Amino acid sequence: MASTVIGSVLAFLVTLSPTVAAPQSLPTGDALIVECGQAVTDMEASGQFSPQAVYCLGLVRGVLETAFEWYRNDVRQSVSPSHSPICRPDDRLTVGRAIRFTHRYLTEHPERLHERDTVLVMDALREAFACP
Repeated sequence: MASTVIGSVLAFLVTLSPTVAAPQSLPTGDALIVECGQAVTDMEASGQFSPQAVYCLGLVRGVLETAFEWYRNDVRQSVSPSHSPICRPDDRLTVGRAIRFTHRYLTEHPERLHERDTVLVMDALREAFACP
């Protein structure tokens, strides 16, 4: 009797568990070029980001902050800055400028739009701010 109740409860709980979706592919430059293009348009028009541009803003900022932290850590540890993915040119580098660099890079390299978006942002920033 107890095993029947436990079995029934377990069967019921299984029906409540969320289904596991198949893994989705990672975001690529195909969508990012559109989102960053919208971000550039938004910055020029009003300075307010539309929902379509927010992903670009967040991704570029995240990659930029990660790269800068990597650079600062290398400097603190007296490691050559050439080890860092990018070097900060000056304090005038804003997320807005980084978005513009990213969008320009994507526009100039359409053959890479099938690649992961995070890799493309890092490569865009690396090209714009390479360490000596």
